[in-house]
Amino acid sequence: MNTELTQYFLQRLTAADASRSHRWDHGESAAVSREQFVRGQLDPSTCLSLQHLAKRARVNRRQLAGRGTAAAAVDQPDTPGAYQFICALHTALLPAPGKDPAEWTDTEAGQIQVPVLLTAVLLTSDGKLAFSGLWTDLPWLNVDLLSPRAEPDLALTTWDHYADVWGKMTALPAWEPGTRPAWTDFLAAAEQFWQDLLGEAILTGGRAGVEQAEEKSISNQIDSCSDAGQIRFGQQTYLLDPKIHFFFDDRSMLYGCTEDLYTQILRQKPSLPLYERLFDFRQPETANPLSAADPMTKDQNSDGSAAMVRQAENQAELTIGQMKAHRGYLGSDAALSASQRSAEAKLKALSSGDFQTLLAPPGTGKHRLLMSLLADLLVESALREQPAPLIALVSPSMERLQETLSYFEKLAQLQEDLLDRRWIYNVNSLAVAFPTLGGSVPGAAQSSNQNGQGFWEILDNPTNLAKSEAYFRAQLSRYLGREIPSLHVAETLLHLLLQQLDDLRCRMLDTLDQIKLETGGRKLSDAYAGLAAETESLAEQVREQKNRREQHDLQESTDVARLADWESRYSRLPWHYRIFAGWKPNRRKIDQALREYVNQREREALPEQLTIQVIRSLYQRFIEEDRQGTAEAVAALKRLEGQQKQLVERTRRLKMLDESYREQLESLDDYGVGFAAETEDLVPPAQVPAKASEAQRRMERLRRAARESADATLAEEVLAAEPSTDAGGQRELDWPQRLRLKTALLEAQLEDLNPLLDTRVRRAEAWLAIHYYEARFLSGEFMSSTHQRGTAYPAVLDKFYHRLALVTPLLVMNLHETAGQFRTYLGAAGQYGYLFNQIDWLLLDEAEATRPEEVLAPLALAKRAVIVAEGPAKTDLLPLLPTRLNRALQEQAGLTAEAIAALRRTSCFNPSLAFSEWQALPAPVLLQEQWRSYAELIQWGNATLYAGKLKSMRGLAAADPSYLLKWPALAHYPAAATVSQGWGAERCNAAEARALAVWLKRYYPQLLSVYQVEGIEPERARVLAVLTPFAAQAAWIRQSLADTLGQLADYIEVSTLSQFSGQSRRLIIVLPVYGQDENPAWFLAHPDIWNLAMLSAEDAFWIWGEPGAVQADERPGLKLLRRLTTPTLLEVETVDCKGEALKLPD
Repeated sequence: MNTELTQYFLQRLTAADASRSHRWDHGESAAVSREQFVRGQLDPSTCLSLQHLAKRARVNRRQLAGRGTAAAAVDQPDTPGAYQFICALHTALLPAPGKDPAEWTDTEAGQIQVPVLLTAVLLTSDGKLAFSGLWTDLPWLNVDLLSPRAEPDLALTTWDHYADVWGKMTALPAWEPGTRPAWTDFLAAAEQFWQDLLGEAILTGGRAGVEQAEEKSISNQIDSCSDAGQIRFGQQTYLLDPKIHFFFDDRSMLYGCTEDLYTQILRQKPSLPLYERLFDFRQPETANPLSAADPMTKDQNSDGSAAMVRQAENQAELTIGQMKAHRGYLGSDAALSASQRSAEAKLKALSSGDFQTLLAPPGTGKHRLLMSLLADLLVESALREQPAPLIALVSPSMERLQETLSYFEKLAQLQEDLLDRRWIYNVNSLAVAFPTLGGSVPGAAQSSNQNGQGFWEILDNPTNLAKSEAYFRAQLSRYLGREIPSLHVAETLLHLLLQQLDDLRCRMLDTLDQIKLETGGRKLSDAYAGLAAETESLAEQVREQKNRREQHDLQESTDVARLADWESRYSRLPWHYRIFAGWKPNRRKIDQALREYVNQREREALPEQLTIQVIRSLYQRFIEEDRQGTAEAVAALKRLEGQQKQLVERTRRLKMLDESYREQLESLDDYGVGFAAETEDLVPPAQVPAKASEAQRRMERLRRAARESADATLAEEVLAAEPSTDAGGQRELDWPQRLRLKTALLEAQLEDLNPLLDTRVRRAEAWLAIHYYEARFLSGEFMSSTHQRGTAYPAVLDKFYHRLALVTPLLVMNLHETAGQFRTYLGAAGQYGYLFNQIDWLLLDEAEATRPEEVLAPLALAKRAVIVAEGPAKTDLLPLLPTRLNRALQEQAGLTAEAIAALRRTSCFNPSLAFSEWQALPAPVLLQEQWRSYAELIQWGNATLYAGKLKSMRGLAAADPSYLLKWPALAHYPAAATVSQGWGAERCNAAEARALAVWLKRYYPQLLSVYQVEGIEPERARVLAVLTPFAAQAAWIRQSLADTLGQLADYIEVSTLSQFSGQSRRLIIVLPVYGQDENPAWFLAHPDIWNLAMLSAEDAFWIWGEPGAVQADERPGLKLLRRLTTPTLLEVETVDCKGEALKLPD
C-alpha cells in the first residue's frame, strides 16, 4: 500500500473544507449582534437560541435519514460541551431576485443575505466563542463569488488571487499546528485577510460612493454596527449586514466517515486490490481522454479537437462467447444498442481489483446499461448459487441519483406478465436509497439505512414475511401449474428453470452461430434460395459435361472410322504409285486421287501436298483430342458430382440446424418468452391445433429434471405435486406484432435475434433469478436475530447487506455517505472499522464533478469499480487548494522530493484534479448512440467534444415526418435586449425576461397543443424548460412568467444551466442575459455548457434573446455555434409551430 499517498489524500480531503461555497439559502441560521461577537461572549438567551439551532439541525438531518424522531430529540436536555458553527463575518444584502433594477434602493425591503466572508467557531455551553486552532477553520471567502465560477466581470476577485492570499495567511506562525490564538488575535487576522483579499471592493459608510476606509482596529471597525459598510460587485455596491449570521457546521457529517476510513486504511493496512491498483501509474504518458482541455482552443477539424474521446476504445463485434456470457437483461422493450452491448461485455470482463471508465454523454442510455449489468450479474450469481451481488451506485449529487431511482421504479410499473413482477409484498424496485444526513431522496419509494430502518423495517418483519411466503408460493404455483409444497422446492425449481433456460439460450446461440457459418451471414431464406440456385447450376453443368463426353466419344468413333476409310482408299491405288510414292509424277497422281476424297473439315486442316502419312498424323491428333476431351468431361463430372454431394450435405446440415433452431424457439415458449407463436402461420385462432398449456409443458420439463436429480426428496415432492386450478398463461401477442417479428425470427440472423433475446429470453432469465433470490430471502437466509438487528457489529452488518441484496441488490447513496454506511463497531473498546472489499461492484456517477480525495477511500470498500462520466471535468465546480498549502500537505505526508518529482507527470498532485482525469484510469468506453436528441442538437458536441463518434438515433428533425414542430430544431430568436444588470456576482436582464413572457403568452398554448397531437395527454411539465446562466435571472423569469401566463407558468421549468444538468425536456430555450455589446464572460469561462444544454433537449433547442454569447467570440467552438444557430424563429414566425397560419391571441 502507498502509505504516503494515502496520508496525502487524507490531508487533502480535510483541506477541501477550507475552500467551499455557501449559498444564501443554506439552511436555517440565526443572527447575532456584532457587539456580542467581538466580545466573544454571548448573552444567555442568544446562547440558548444557538444551542437549539444546532440541535434542530442535527435532528432534521437524522429524521431525513430515518434515524429517530424530531420530538424525542428536541425534548432531550441540552448536551454539555461545545457546538461548532459556521459564521458569516460579512454578509452582503442584495435585493430579492426579480426586483426591477430600476427600483433598487440601499434600504430594500426583503433583502437577500449572501454570505461573503465565513469562518468556523466553537460555542461553549456558557456562551463563550473561541477559535478551534485548526487551520481548516480559518476564514475563507465564499467561492461562489469568485471567478471562474462567478460572472468574471462581477466576481469579487479571481481564484488565483484568493488562493495566494489565503495561502499566505495559512503560512503565518500564528496558525502553526497546535497553536490556538486568542479571540481578539483571531478577529484581527480575519479582518486583515478581508482587507488584503478584497481591498478596493470594500467601502465604508451607509451610502454608495464613500471612499475606502482607512486602516483601523478590528474592534473599532466592527463596533460600528449601524454603519457596517458596503461591498462592490463590479460597478454595483451593496450594503453589508451589521449582524453576524450563524449556521450549524455540518462538515463532519459530509467528510467525517471518509476521513476516518482513510485513517483506518493507514492503521490496519488491509489487502485492498482495487485501492492499490488506483495508485499504479505505470501507464504510457498520454493525457487522460477525459481531461478538461478547452475544446475551443483548436479548430474543430484539427487533430486536437475532441481530446476527450481521442483514446476511447472502438466498439468491436461481439464474439459468440460474449453473447453467451450475457445472461440477463432488464429494461423497456428496447434492447441494448451496439455500443451498450460492447460496453457491457467490457465491464463483465472485470475481475477483482479492476476498474473501467465509461463515457456516457446525456441521452446515451446509461441507466439502461446499468440495469442490464445488474440483471446480468444477478443471473450469473444465481446460476452459481452464490449470494446476490451487492452493487452500490454513488454520486456526489442525490438529485442525479434520483433519476436512477425513478428509472427503476418506472420499470416496475411497466410489468404485466406473471413472471415480470415481484412475488413478495412491499417491494417495488431492485434499488434502495440511502439518504444522507443532510437531506433526503425526494420521491424514493424504498429508502433505508445502516440500522435497517424505513423500508427494511416494513419488509423484513415476521408479519410481512408470512404474507409474502403465501403470496410467493401462490404466484409460483400459477406459473408452474402445480402446487408448491415448500420454499425449498420453490428455490430448487426456480434454479432448475433458470439453468434450463440459460442452457437453451446458449444452445440456441450456438445454433445461430453455426447457421451464420453455413449461410455466410445471409438471411436463411436467401441461403435456401442460394442453395437451390447452386443446385440447379450444378445440375446444368453436369448435363453439359455428360453431353460433352458423349460428343467426344461419338467424334472419336467417327474419326477412327474415317481413318480406316482413308487407309482403304489408299490401298486401292495402283501398287506402283504406293511403292514409288516419292517419285514426283506419282506424288501428283496420289495427291490428285486423295484430294477427291477430302471433306470440308479435312480441307481446312490438311496442307497443299497430301500424303497418307499426313492424313494419318492428322487423324491421330483428332483422335487424341477426342480422348482428351472425354477425359476432361469425365473429370469434370466427378468434380461436379462431388460438389453435388457437398451441396446436398450442406442443405441437409442447414435444414437440420433450421429444424433445431425452430425446435429451440418452440422450447423457449415453455418459459413464457413467447417466440413459438411468432413462427406459426397466421391462421385464425380457431384453426390452430390444441396444445398442452405453457405451464404444463414447463412442469413436464421440471419433472424430467427432477427424475434425473440426485435429491430424492425433491423428486418425490415434484412428481407428487397436484395440478393447480389457476395456472397463469403467457400473454398473447396481437397479429401485427407477430407479423413484425415473424420475418426476423424465421430468417435466423444472429445479429437480429440477439436483441430479441434481450427483451425476451434474457429478461425471463433475469426475473427467474429475481424470484430465486426472493425464495432464498423468504427462507431466512442471512437473517439476524432480534437482538442483533440495528447493531453495527461486522458480522451483523455483513449479513444485513447480503440479505438486503437478495431483494434490492442496488444500493443508491451519496458518495460522501458511502463510508458511513459500511462503518462497523468493533466492540467494547469503542473502536470502529469498515467492511473492506464488501461491495462487489461500485458504480461512480458524475466522476467529472468529484475530486480524487473524495473517491479513493470509498473505493477501498469495493472489489470492482465502474467510473461513469458525461464529459470533461467540471473544474469550476471543484474547490481548489492554494499551491503553497498543497506543497505543505505533500511534505506532511512524508513524500520525498524524489517521489514528488517521479509522480509529478501523473498530475495526481494537481489540487484541481477531477477523478475522471485520474492518470491510472484506462481509456474510456464510449456510449455512441444518442437516443434523446435530433441530429441537429448533437452537431456541436460532436465537433468539439466527441470527435464525431456520437450518433443520433432519431436522425435529422428536418427529415423526420414525426417531428411535429415546423420550426427549426436548432435556432435562435434575436429579440432585442437592453444591457444586463449585476446582482452580486450574477447578472439579470429584466427586459429579456419580460419579452420572453410576452412571446410565450402567444406560443406556449400552441406548443402544448402540438404534443396533444401525439394522441396522449401531454405531460405539461415535460414540454418546456427555460434556462439561463444565473439564479438571479431565473428568479426574474419565474416572476415574469407568473405575471404573464398565470397558472400555465407552473408547467414551465425555469432553472440555471448548471442546475439543470441530467434532466431533459422536449423544448429548451436558453436566455443568455447579456446585451448586444456586452462581453459574455460567463459563457467564455464555461464553453462546454452548450453541449450539455443541447443534449438535454429532445426536440428543439433555441437561444432566445440577444445571443451575445454566440456573436461576441471568435474561437472555433463559438464560431460553429453561431453557424449552427443561423436559422432564426423570426424567419418562420408567419406560421405557428404546427405550420398553420398564425393566429394571434386576443
